[in-house]
Amino acid sequence: MSKLLIVESPSKAKTLNKYLGKEFQVLASYGHVRDLIPKNGAVDTEHGYAMKYEVIDRNARHVDAIAKAVKQADQILLATDPDREGEAIAWHIAEILKSKRLLKDKILRRVVFNEITKTAVQHAVDHPREISMELVNAQQARRALDYLVGFNLSPLLWKKIRRGLSAGRVQSPALRLIVERELEIEAFTSREYWTIHLNARKQKQIVDAKLVQYQGRKLDQFDISSSAQEQEVVGKLLAVSAGKALVTRVEKKQRTRSPAAPFTTSTLQQEAVRKLGFTTSRAMRIAQQLYEGVDIGNGTVGLITYMRTDSFSLATEAVMQIRGFIKGNFEPEYLPKSPIMYKTKAKNAQEAHEAIRPTDISRTPASLRAHLSPEQFKLYDMIWKRALACQMAPAKFDAVSVDLTVGGEANIFRATGQTLVFPGFIAVYTEGADDAENEDDEAKLPALEVGEVLDIEKLFGEQHFTEPPPRYTEASLVKVLEEYGIGRPSTYASIISTLQDREYVLLDKKRFTPTDVGRVVNKFLTEHFTKYVDYGFTAELENELDEIAEGERDWIPVLDDFWQGFSKQIVLKEEVDRPGTEILDERCPKCGKPLQKILNKFNSYFIGCTGYNDQPKCDYRRNVDGADSGKEPVRLGQHPESGKDILLLIGPYGPYIQLGEAVDKSKPKRVSVPKEVAMVDVNLDTALQLLALPREIGFHPETGKKIVANIGPYGPYVNHDGKFKSIPRTDSVFTIDLPRAVEVLAMANKGAQALRVLGKHPQDGEEVAVYDGRYGPYVQHGKIRATLGKNETVNELEMARALELLAAKTAKDGGAEKKKPATRKGAAPKKPATRKKPAATKKSTT
Repeated sequence: MSKLLIVESPSKAKTLNKYLGKEFQVLASYGHVRDLIPKNGAVDTEHGYAMKYEVIDRNARHVDAIAKAVKQADQILLATDPDREGEAIAWHIAEILKSKRLLKDKILRRVVFNEITKTAVQHAVDHPREISMELVNAQQARRALDYLVGFNLSPLLWKKIRRGLSAGRVQSPALRLIVERELEIEAFTSREYWTIHLNARKQKQIVDAKLVQYQGRKLDQFDISSSAQEQEVVGKLLAVSAGKALVTRVEKKQRTRSPAAPFTTSTLQQEAVRKLGFTTSRAMRIAQQLYEGVDIGNGTVGLITYMRTDSFSLATEAVMQIRGFIKGNFEPEYLPKSPIMYKTKAKNAQEAHEAIRPTDISRTPASLRAHLSPEQFKLYDMIWKRALACQMAPAKFDAVSVDLTVGGEANIFRATGQTLVFPGFIAVYTEGADDAENEDDEAKLPALEVGEVLDIEKLFGEQHFTEPPPRYTEASLVKVLEEYGIGRPSTYASIISTLQDREYVLLDKKRFTPTDVGRVVNKFLTEHFTKYVDYGFTAELENELDEIAEGERDWIPVLDDFWQGFSKQIVLKEEVDRPGTEILDERCPKCGKPLQKILNKFNSYFIGCTGYNDQPKCDYRRNVDGADSGKEPVRLGQHPESGKDILLLIGPYGPYIQLGEAVDKSKPKRVSVPKEVAMVDVNLDTALQLLALPREIGFHPETGKKIVANIGPYGPYVNHDGKFKSIPRTDSVFTIDLPRAVEVLAMANKGAQALRVLGKHPQDGEEVAVYDGRYGPYVQHGKIRATLGKNETVNELEMARALELLAAKTAKDGGAEKKKPATRKGAAPKKPATRKKPAATKKSTT
């Protein structure tokens, strides 16, 4: 019997080919094979929410290859990923094959494996099942909801704010989190407070204690709130101390700390951000590679279990193997008497039914280092250690708390300390944290007894100021999304990348800040679609999707309940005012009409006159900074030659440097600050370098003509004899020297040279390489070019990711490039001949 096994990924197909017998053929679908038609009406709200699907162009040839193979097979096994998306892909493949009438007399079954090992795959193949329509319908419901929000709310944003904007069902609440945190920071008022400390000596050791009770009253945070109060308290304590402190309480306890649970998708992403410096999307891409399989010298094998899960549970066999490894490699006290069980927090833990773990704990990171890329090694090392540590004994600490009195029992100083006496799981792994102090760093105290008298070495105060809540990192945002129940494990990375791609948020110094357009979109949604960006509502909708997956709800009523309220709100808000414009209580100095705050196409605000569209129109405008707050432009210093002030200002097109003040109608020299230079990094040196442009580099050795470096509308460039060439990102317009400039100019004649060649394309063998373009680095295969994402770098880009970018670009452009017909210069193009329209191609609908 010939068998066809269909998976999602080509790399997974290669791995499985080595596990299965010759009777199996393994093909890849390359992800989703069908999607909703990209226009209104794809979800028919008037006829039972019927969904109109079509084959995705970029995967049409893969579908054809599967259809061709099905004709020759007796049994078809759908082995797509073990989650809702995978279940839906399996169903779509089955529906396409049914529509082609290819399943007559064929056996079609679904197989699921959580890890790509020979044992797991063989067990799955031996125990196939039917496609779960509960999981399929949960995915269809999610897709329909996202479609209904996107195709109805986005046009309203175009109309009310600016073309090109979009809104998402789960991205919008995530944006609200970031904006609200920024508003908290802006509204925060710092408060001063002081703490009083005592340094007392016992032999060669110092005891550092903090005042917790003063004159018989427990101290609160702001009880000492000024330097004058601090000096008064310290003075009185010194006066009554006689230079001595009495030990009045010594309390010793043994503390234990248990290991963290094995990784889920959420915790893996958080730790990869904190410990490895990865982005969430990068962490998931590398985890996918480890799951699908790596050649470790004696064949390709999946190294970790499926990476999209919110379950903490581990298979019994895996737990026993981990415990056996601990027993064979550690002292007996490191192994608990019984296995440690972890309870899943999620209400309906879906996706895979296991936490993320190594498929074989005996494959140590050290033994695989030679076969893994540096990124793969780092992530596997972290997953392996976390899985091992989760079954190890708790760490033990000796904790001590000591009270010292000064001048009687009314004034109490307290010192705490701890000592690690047994590392337990800490010998292997410790969990990272955002914005938290490490409690393990508490001081080790000397042995003290009640009644001991210590000499006071120093008594002093420390000034503190309260700080605003921190901006979200990728890790802390994922954590809070999970806490609120916004999205699910497989969506966190896409939520974050979508917010960045839409330029609603910026990731600066690993912290998220909302852009002006992000604020405007959030303001519009929270004011007019309050229910739909509410954290509780979004979480409850996710719970309903979980209940559909569990078979506890029907998906159509869930869609209908959402759509009835949402569609009415869309109609209701058609006539609201544009939120991007704010009328100010200020008159235009040119015409006297009210001024307004306007969001421009560059996603930033400027001040303009409301008479701009009148006749005659008033074109008065200025930057926001200084105008609203009364602040003057930032003075960076004086120019060493002219003595003029160098100013940093912000205009409607971004920040710029200006040399001297504008007098009457004079136009002082102005230079735009390049986008890659952050505002906080602009100083006098930077300004002088910018004002010195254009910079003469030298004379070309062949032509004897000048080579000049400068910054233009499309970024830095070199100019020679009327020819311009962009300066690569690896060089600087301020430091590029003559030999390098000559080399860059030579590229203009030879054509672009690759920054990095990734290898041969698996389909046609043509080169896939990365180049530096006008708008940043891009990957190219043939005539297809795809820009790298904002968080992707040339050196880190891998072939698998490059193929994803190229495939997405091909799909976006509608397949192969279409050449425009050539016309004679000056001649009008011919009108196409009128032809009878062909019969409409029937597309599959469900």
